[in-house]
Amino acid sequence: MTVALIELGDLGADPASPPPSRPGHRLSHRIGAALVVLLCLATLTYSIPPTSHDLRVQWSLTGSITSYFTIVGDSVILTGGPMGQTLTSYAIADGADRWTHSLSGEVPYINATRDSGVLLVPTNAPTVADSPAQGYYSDTIAVDATTGVELWRLPGSGDGWASTGTALLEERSPNGARTARLRVVRLADGSTVWSREAPEVDRWITLGTDAGHPDRVALIERSGAVRILRLADGTQVGSGSVQWEGSEPARNTYGDMFAEGDHLYVVEAGLERVKVTAYSQSSLRRLWQIDQPSAGGGAYPCGPVLCVTNQHKLTGYDWTTGAARWRVDGQESAMELGAGLLLTQTQDPAANQVVLDAATGRRLAELGGTAAQPWVFDGNTLIALGSSPSAPGRTVVSKVDLRTGETFPLGTIDLVGDPGCQLAGRLLVCGHPQGRLTVTAVG
Repeated sequence: MTVALIELGDLGADPASPPPSRPGHRLSHRIGAALVVLLCLATLTYSIPPTSHDLRVQWSLTGSITSYFTIVGDSVILTGGPMGQTLTSYAIADGADRWTHSLSGEVPYINATRDSGVLLVPTNAPTVADSPAQGYYSDTIAVDATTGVELWRLPGSGDGWASTGTALLEERSPNGARTARLRVVRLADGSTVWSREAPEVDRWITLGTDAGHPDRVALIERSGAVRILRLADGTQVGSGSVQWEGSEPARNTYGDMFAEGDHLYVVEAGLERVKVTAYSQSSLRRLWQIDQPSAGGGAYPCGPVLCVTNQHKLTGYDWTTGAARWRVDGQESAMELGAGLLLTQTQDPAANQVVLDAATGRRLAELGGTAAQPWVFDGNTLIALGSSPSAPGRTVVSKVDLRTGETFPLGTIDLVGDPGCQLAGRLLVCGHPQGRLTVTAVG
């Protein structure tokens, strides 16, 4: 049995409600969204004050966290136990133990957003040798986020939405290579709303003007045929075809598909070229296309623009027209930080990472080489983590003023390790070596 020791600090802070995170378009993207909160550490060259009133440890937990935690509502939910098979929920304000639930296998991650009432826990990784379904789990366990009570277990894995009260689960073929069935169930009890065999489906994504409240699902087959189903009842409401090559790892090519606004976007990328084609969601009529040399680049959503990386350049394209809105030379990838901001980087770990205004491409701040992922807690400030020669064995917490681009150290916390940090309002929740977790008030 794992013993957790909670140490209490200053309990005066009241965490502000964080903005809801935007759900990904598919399970693989949700996995990526969950992993993106892990931190790399920046190198900060200035001296760090030994004490600071800008950082106050609210509480800490020793000897419990194994490999993963997430913030749901006003709770921190983490995996623990000798084999990572236990879920435990703590109040984020003071560390009060709310519930513990033990499962039969290791918990790789929790599929949930800040407003989730039900946690979707993937289980049963494929045992087929050399399975092409990397990161896929064959079953899902649903756990009540407030009580820890297990609600249901079903085949398949996928996304759930508090706004619709449903989850879309994908069951795959025995070797994990293809979709076999899609099933929509109620989050509360797992009862089936509708189910459909989908043996020819190569990819699926949810559609809707609000990603947190989807109303349709698009199914794309290996031939490029597309069917659009109503999420509420599975009725087909549209069909057509798109140019679709799929992914061929042996040829270093990949196919992707995502939605934004009223459009559907198909990506074909390889070592030599990257192509993006926009289609109307309603008619599946082709609208425009970008076709460029890629040098191993790709295309992906960047908030208000579509990002395309190629030939050591990052370009932001207008979602509606396909016109280039801005270009940044020397930057090779970008990721969303929220609040219309991007963090860009190159393959050179010593090169500066740059914070951009996603709508205009304007440089707002430079964070140094191998910088940490920052989080926004108000309109003009980022929080970033890093290291400093004057604070060996500690992690430096800094704020970045986006109006001036200046970085200001606030103080230090214990060395951050896997599984990194997340921010809830002004509370910074971090994992540390030897299973330690701390909650620190920032500012």
